[in-house]
Amino acid sequence: MRLTQFARRCPGRGAIQSSWFDLVTLTVEAFFLIFHRRMYLGRSNLPRTGPFLAVCNHASYFDPPVCGTFLAERPFSPIGRASLFVGPFGWLIRSLGTIPINRDGADAAAMRAGIDELKAGRVVLVFPEGTRSEDGELKEFKRGVSIMIRKAAVPIVPMAIEGTFDAWPKGQLLPRPFHRIGCLAGPMIPADEVAQLFKDPTAGMLELQRRVGALQQDLRARMGRGGS
Repeated sequence: MRLTQFARRCPGRGAIQSSWFDLVTLTVEAFFLIFHRRMYLGRSNLPRTGPFLAVCNHASYFDPPVCGTFLAERPFSPIGRASLFVGPFGWLIRSLGTIPINRDGADAAAMRAGIDELKAGRVVLVFPEGTRSEDGELKEFKRGVSIMIRKAAVPIVPMAIEGTFDAWPKGQLLPRPFHRIGCLAGPMIPADEVAQLFKDPTAGMLELQRRVGALQQDLRARMGRGGS
């Protein structure tokens, strides 16, 4: 791949780091294709250039790697729980650009790191529920991420994941194969519309929650799972 392609996909990151992301993503993609018959929809809604914030529901440890393969065209930095950054797994997620966050409270350092990524023209992934859903249903979005949204002033792409809860629910030690997994991206919310929505942070987060919830129901229907 030419250097101009690396620069387009992930400005400021070198070819080695981007190639490492691609290698890991390709491996994970093969896993989901073989064991979970993954179904990805709406990738045409993902901007090919420029920064954006991807906002998604969260029901499983599988959600970040699913997003990684879904967003493979644009290497990104997910925001993840700080307690995961231990041992070999901690090294792996850090090498892929994951930003650690203290889930017990507002983490100004994590928000600053996310803003810096976005201002550099890159992509950041957040799960505003703050933790995995215990029943696979969408939970209330926390307001903390609204700080990053207001200060970064970038477009938002709402996304939804379905099936990961069945494949690897909270409390399950190991994943269960052969549960189908899907991911859907909705239309991008332009930066100027984001600014209008987040003049009131509470209303802005409620609107994001509504859009992600609607995408989740749409994805369930497309997967033949029905609504909740």
